Amino acid sequence: MSSVQYTPHAAFKMRVRRISRGEALAALAHPDTCVPGRFGRTVVRSRVRGRLLRIVYDVQRTGVVVVSVAVCGERTSGKGNANDEEMDRDYGNTRTA
Repeated sequence: MSSVQYTPHAAFKMRVRRISRGEALAALAHPDTCVPGRFGRTVVRSRVRGRLLRIVYDVQRTGVVVVSVAVCGERTSGKGNANDEEMDRDYGNTRTA
């Protein structure tokens, strides 16, 4: 994989959600799903150490820039799974129940 950089937002969310750079790199290297997102970005989901990670990234000349990292289904700010549904809506993903 080429150079991977993290936006300040992604780095902050990784600290808050206790996601290591190694876990993020593993998810990027071996995604379970990979779909186009908004603004030409890519959204991957991958199960790493029992957690389903969602990573939004952009490919630039200098390499991959990780924009956001989340754990699917984990409670965030008291929102429950609303965060997953909001990100799916924002990035054009669909869910099947």
